[in-house]
Amino acid sequence: MNEDANRALFLDAISHHQAGRAAEAESGYRAVLKGNPRVAAAHNNLGLLLRARGRSAEAAECFRAALELRSDHAEAWNNLGILARQNHNIAEAEKCFQRALELRPDNLETIINLADLLIELYRAKEAQALYTRAVQLAPRDIRIAKGQARLSAQAGDLVSAIAILSEAVRAQPTAIEAACELMLHRQTACDWTDYADLERSIVDAIRKGTAIVSPFLAVSLSTTNQDQYLCAKRFADAYGLNASVPVRRHTARTASGQLRVGYISCDFRAHPTSFLIAEMFGLHDRAHFEVFGYSSGVGDESAIRKRVEAACDQFADLHVLSDSEAAARISGDNLDILVDISGYTRLNRSGILSFRPAPVQVSYLAYPGTLGMDAADYVIADPTVLPPENAAFYSEKIVTLPDTYQANDSKREIAEKTPSRSSCGLPNDAFVFCCFNRSFKITPTFFDAWMRLLYAIPHAVLWLYETNPTSTANLRREAAIRGIDPARLIFAPRQALAQHLARHRLADLFLDTLPYNAHTTMSDALWAGLPAITCAGETFAGRVGASLLGAIEMPEMVATSLAEYETLALRFARDDTLLREAKRKLAARIPTAPLFDTVRYTRNIEQAYRRMVELQRAGRPPEHISV
Repeated sequence: MNEDANRALFLDAISHHQAGRAAEAESGYRAVLKGNPRVAAAHNNLGLLLRARGRSAEAAECFRAALELRSDHAEAWNNLGILARQNHNIAEAEKCFQRALELRPDNLETIINLADLLIELYRAKEAQALYTRAVQLAPRDIRIAKGQARLSAQAGDLVSAIAILSEAVRAQPTAIEAACELMLHRQTACDWTDYADLERSIVDAIRKGTAIVSPFLAVSLSTTNQDQYLCAKRFADAYGLNASVPVRRHTARTASGQLRVGYISCDFRAHPTSFLIAEMFGLHDRAHFEVFGYSSGVGDESAIRKRVEAACDQFADLHVLSDSEAAARISGDNLDILVDISGYTRLNRSGILSFRPAPVQVSYLAYPGTLGMDAADYVIADPTVLPPENAAFYSEKIVTLPDTYQANDSKREIAEKTPSRSSCGLPNDAFVFCCFNRSFKITPTFFDAWMRLLYAIPHAVLWLYETNPTSTANLRREAAIRGIDPARLIFAPRQALAQHLARHRLADLFLDTLPYNAHTTMSDALWAGLPAITCAGETFAGRVGASLLGAIEMPEMVATSLAEYETLALRFARDDTLLREAKRKLAARIPTAPLFDTVRYTRNIEQAYRRMVELQRAGRPPEHISV
C-alpha cells in the first residue's frame, strides 16, 4: 500500500475513533499498521482505543511499540504512565510521566496526571507546584479543582476542599466526577448543603450511564440494587478490571490434602476488618485448610497486624508490587481459593483479582455490594443481607451462610475498667443515645430523626464518634438549626479498641444509620453489651444491622421504616423496664448466639469453600451455594 493510501486509511480510522465507532476505528488502525508497522501515531491511537475498551494489556503493548519507533513520543509516555498507575506500578508511572513532561513541559494532561500521582505519594509540595502550572494553562479545568481539593483534604482542611469543589461544580454542573468528589467530602464533613440535589445528580448519572462513579460512594447513597450493579459494572469495565490477561494457567491440584485458601486485604493493620477476622484465620481446620495471608496495603506494627500474620500459615506483604506482579506472586502459591476482603473500599487493590491468580475467587466482608467483575466468582452473604430476589443484581454467584455473613472475634478484649460518665463528658442523669458510626454514614434524614428523639426526651443526649473537627462543628450547628442545644451532642475521641469497647457501657441505646448501616461498629456495640436498633434498607449495606441483630437472636430490634425506628427508640428511652430487659437478654445471648460463635462460623465458611472447589474441580461453573 502506498503512503498516500495508508494516510487516508489513518485519517479515516481517526474519524471513526472521534465519532465513537470503536470497532471500525480498531479495524482501521490495524489496517494502517499492516500496511506500514512503523507508524508510531497509529500504535499510540490504537492503544488509546484499547485502553478505553478495558483492554489494558494490549494497550500497553501498543504504547511500547510507539516508543520503540519514537522514543520522544511524549503522548505515548503519558499513556503508558496512565496504565502503569492503573496497575498500581507507582514507580513506573512516575518515571513515564516525568519523561513525558521532559519532552513536553506544558502538556496539561501529563502535569495533572503526575500531580495526582504525587498526592497518592503524599508529596504535597511537588503536587501543588504542578497544579499551579496547570492553572496557568487551563484556569477552569475541573481536574485541577479535584486535585487541589484532594490536597486540602489530605492536609485536614475539609472546608477548603469543599469550597474548591463547590465552585467547580457551580461553574460546570454537568461535571459529575467533581460532584462525586464533593459528595465524598460533604459526607465526611457532615456538610449537607444542597445534599439532596447533589445526591440526585449522581444517582441520575449512574442510571443514565453518563459518568464513572465510585462504587463505594454509590453504596452510601440512596441507590437501588440495580443502581449499584450498573455502577460497579461500569467502573470495572472502565478501569480494565474485566479485561486483564491471567498471569498463568492454574496447575491442577489433587482432590486430597489441604485446600489452600488465600486472604488478600489492604487493611491488615489496626482496622475494623482485621479486628473482625483475625480469630477466624486461626480457627481454620489445619487438617483440611492451609491459610495464606496477603497484605496489599501499608501495614503497621500493631498487635492486630502481628496477630493476623501469626494466624496465617504463610503471609506475604505485596503492597510495593504492581497488580500484575502481586498476582504473579499469589499465583505461585498455587491456591485453590483467593478471598478478597477489601472490595472497592478505600486503598483497595481489586485489580489484582482481574489477573486471575487463583482458580476460584471470592468477594467477602468489607465491601457490601457487587464488584461487577468477571474475575469475582462468588460473594459471601446471608439470607438477610442478600435475599434471593436481589441475586440478579450481582455479577457474582451468592454464597449464603446461615446466621450472618460477618465473621467476628470472640476474643476481643474489653478493658476491665469502665470510665465514668463525667470523664467522657456525659451527664450522669441523662439517657444516652449512641452512634459511633463514621461521619460519612450520618445523613440529614437520620439526623432529623435523632433530633426529634432529643426533643421528645428532654433528658437525653446523643453520643457520637468524633471523626474530624469539621463534622463535629457542622453537626452541632445542624442541631441548633433544628432547635436542639448543641451541648446535647457529645463527641467521643479516638481510643484504643479495648478502651473504646469499655466506654460503650456508659450508653443506653445504639442508634443505627441508613442507607449505610453500622457494620463492625454494630458488632462492637453488641459485644460490649449495648442494645442496638437498626432500620433495614433495600441493599446489602443497609441490611447488615438486621443480619447482626438476627444472629444475636434479637430481631425485635429491627425496624423496617423510619417511623417504626423512631417509635422503637422512644419506647426504650421511656421504659426503664424494657431497656433493662433488652440489656439482660443481650448479655445472655453474647456467649450462646451465633454472632460471636466464631468456631461455628468458621466451620460454615469452610463448608462453602469445599463446595466452591468441588464445582471448580468438576469443571462446572460457579453456582449459588447455601450452607
